Amino acid sequence: MKAHLIAFEAPVLKVYDMLPPPKEDMDKVLAILSTGPAQPTPEDLKQLPLLVHSKAVKRALEWLKLNHVGYLDIIISDDNLNNYPEDKPPVEIVYHKSLDLAETADPASHSVEDKKGVDDVYLVTI
Repeated sequence: MKAHLIAFEAPVLKVYDMLPPPKEDMDKVLAILSTGPAQPTPEDLKQLPLLVHSKAVKRALEWLKLNHVGYLDIIISDDNLNNYPEDKPPVEIVYHKSLDLAETADPASHSVEDKKGVDDVYLVTI
């Protein structure tokens, strides 16, 4: 699975005093678009860097509370954290099928009609 990440600057919709935010709020600030010959499989999703590992998130938030003045008053919500799935991203994945054979998992196994390159080679000696 190949992936690209694009981030756009966006206005802050809400400043939270409780982290992580409710799972329902994530669709307002995060989107995942998948394109390709097939929808991502559950195995593909396990490789995404957007999975929420609740223990790691909780440790990170606890560290921030101790080490960053901006997080001193944050409340860590175990209820919100427990609502995040650990086996898939916390937001819906929008899938658009791509018919381009060059984007398949193994493009070398497909013939490409528009070969790019040269047919004749000329040696030049100076």
